[in-house]
Amino acid sequence: MLFPHPLRLLALLPLLAAPVLSYDKTACNNSPSLCSAPYNSLLHLGAHNSAFVRTRENKYSTAGNQYFNVSTQLSGGIRLLQSQLHSDNGAVKLCHTSCQLFDAGLLRNWLKEIKVWLDANPSEVVTILLVNDDKISPNLLAAEYKAAGLDSMVMEPTDKTWQTKTLQEFIDSGKRVVSYLSTGADTNAVPWLMNEFDHIFETGFENTDAAAFSCVATRPGVVAGEDKLKEAVQTRMGLMNRFLYQEISKSLKIYVNNDTYAATVNGDKGVGNLKDGVETCFGQWGKRAGYVILDFVNEGNPAQVVDSFNNVTNPVNRQQFPKNPKDDDKERNQNYASGWDQVEKLAAMARNGTKITTGQWVFAAGDWKGVWDRL
Repeated sequence: MLFPHPLRLLALLPLLAAPVLSYDKTACNNSPSLCSAPYNSLLHLGAHNSAFVRTRENKYSTAGNQYFNVSTQLSGGIRLLQSQLHSDNGAVKLCHTSCQLFDAGLLRNWLKEIKVWLDANPSEVVTILLVNDDKISPNLLAAEYKAAGLDSMVMEPTDKTWQTKTLQEFIDSGKRVVSYLSTGADTNAVPWLMNEFDHIFETGFENTDAAAFSCVATRPGVVAGEDKLKEAVQTRMGLMNRFLYQEISKSLKIYVNNDTYAATVNGDKGVGNLKDGVETCFGQWGKRAGYVILDFVNEGNPAQVVDSFNNVTNPVNRQQFPKNPKDDDKERNQNYASGWDQVEKLAAMARNGTKITTGQWVFAAGDWKGVWDRL
């Protein structure tokens, strides 16, 4: 008889020890009380740059905004998935700023993972927001959805009244995915790939001060500014960008995603916390609904904060996030000296007149540990 290698058995122990959870089909988005709730009456919890995950393989790249993959995010309560698209040699990929900086692979593979999760969780409604700065054709994107088997699950709106449908109506129809495109949407060609800014307004996203988050629309331009906030709220659902950047060099204008303060930003205490921020926006908007997207969604207690606004007291079909891999210092070994060498090379190129992007600075320096004080 052949026996498994002991190390393989050890690797399987967490799976063998995990309880088998029964799925409660009477609950919608983690609560039976939400089944009768209209889509536009809820606060939807989202992951900013969902596909860009810091892992041991990429040495916990500072270009990543999350620590766990999309399946784990969804199981932890995330219901809005936002990420960036780029065209790379004809392939539609998920890349952060550029595919040279952070390449998360093909869009269809990420969508397939979402499809698999939705199949296993039949009473959930998920929203996807794709940032399309490369203006990839909606027809090409529709082909990606089809390749993932997700196209048949996307809701096709007839007008803005789709937002008033209850979660149960989405579920009963089999169309449990709401899909937005930031740029380049063509609803004549692909009706279900909606233009984000026809339905959503966003608050500012280049935040470096936890005390300075704003509830005022910055996009789209037609409703941007404090004087147009009432119009923005009346015509669109609001999306709060609640994540921080950390400026690590004023002279070079370099900033990275701030993971050290994420637990506070995603929590209910401290300066810039999620609970107070959402309450402030709801007060200014005069409406207690919308979207909020966060970095490092495993940090803090964002699902519980959002539950409080959705009047959910006993969530079901939700799993706790595993231990954060960043806490295992032994797995975070990086060649920081090499990172600094790359920064010095880029600095020399900049002095010679070569234009260096922010993404190149961040990518070259890796995790920036031991580098910050030298800038």
